[in-house]
This record gives sequence, C-alpha cells and structure tokens, in this order.
Amino acid sequence: MKATLRMRRSPRPVGRPPAEFAEDLRARILDVAEAMVGRDGIEGFALRECARRAGISHGAPAHHFGDKTGLLSELAADSFDELARAIDRRMARAGSDAMARLRAMAAAYVEYALSHRAKFQLMFRPDAIDGSRPRLARAQEACHQRIYGAMTSALVASGHLVDRRAPARMTHTWATIHGFATLALDGGFGSPVWSRKPARPQPGRLVQELLDGVLDEMCRAIAG
Repeated sequence: MKATLRMRRSPRPVGRPPAEFAEDLRARILDVAEAMVGRDGIEGFALRECARRAGISHGAPAHHFGDKTGLLSELAADSFDELARAIDRRMARAGSDAMARLRAMAAAYVEYALSHRAKFQLMFRPDAIDGSRPRLARAQEACHQRIYGAMTSALVASGHLVDRRAPARMTHTWATIHGFATLALDGGFGSPVWSRKPARPQPGRLVQELLDGVLDEMCRAIAG
C-alpha cells in the first residue's frame, strides 16, 4: 500500500503560530511587490511574477490580497502610514511653533518622496489603486489629517482660519509641496530658458536649497 503524502506549498515552520506565519508571508509579498514596482514600474507588475520572486505558490498573493489592485492598494496604504509617521517625527522635533511645524510637515513630505520614489508615485495613481478599500481609505485619511492639521494650525496662528480664502490657501500650499516633490523626482530642475548651459542632475544640496526657498514662500503665502 502506498502512503499518500500531502505537500504544503508554503510550509509553516514548527512552533510558529498560523497568524504570525501569515503576517510574515504578507510582509514578504509586499516587500517583493515594492521592489518590482520600483524596478519594473506599475504597468510591469504581475501577481504571478511576484509570487515567483517571493518563492511562494502563484495563488498566495491572490489569497492574501485578492488581485493586483488589492495588493497595490495595500502597498499604498502602508506607504501613507509611513509618510504619516515621518511627518509626526519631523513635527515633533519642530516644537510648538505653527510655522515651524508647517515647514517640518512639508520637508517630511518631500523627503519621503525622494527616499521612496516608487511607493510615493503609487500613492497618487488612482488607476492602479482602489481608494474605496477600507484599509487604504483609513491610511489616506490619517495622513491627510497630518497635512491639513499642520496647515490649519498655521492659518490659526496667522489669523486667517476664518478667511474665506482659507481653503484656497491650503490647496495652494499642498500643491506647492506636492509639485516640488514631483519635480524633484522627475529631474525637473533643469537649466533656465535663458541659460545656455545644459541641464544636469541636481545634487542633494541644491535640492535642499531650492526646498528651503519653497518653504519660505509657502509660509508667506499661507500667512500673507
């Protein structure tokens, strides 16, 4: 009589609780997905290839995340959480001054974009992620609360919170921060049109100097 053997495609290490093992597997899938999106782009991402590179069964990503959109939405949710924590850390170091905290929030936003290009770009791709998914919606809202909270406090400190232009001031401020981050990522700080010198990649120091100027202008705009 032949014994029937059941092979587990992704065996759980002895002594590991199922929930802990599932969380480890989820984290591994997200790590591989992040690397793939960074290297191949969002359009080049595929669940089967993600599973292959993670060394797991081809059905595992779908089991944990449903589909490609679900996995990318979860990665975007993690990214919003990371950005929120980065903003919290920066603003905590800035103290209680509202304008200093506004600058800190904006600096953290740009620094996160420059340090996590692929994830930052994914966060603003509604064609690739589903903002109606509860996990992503919560993460977006929590991050937005940090951003609008810093701007609201600055408006209160400058006496402009009840100004009818307050919503426009906040929109302008966020657009300034996000626009700078996007330009920095895309290498958009080229030579001025009146310069005959070819554009060259901007070193970190010059980007920081440019950011300092943008932050100064942003604070004047929201308090002016």
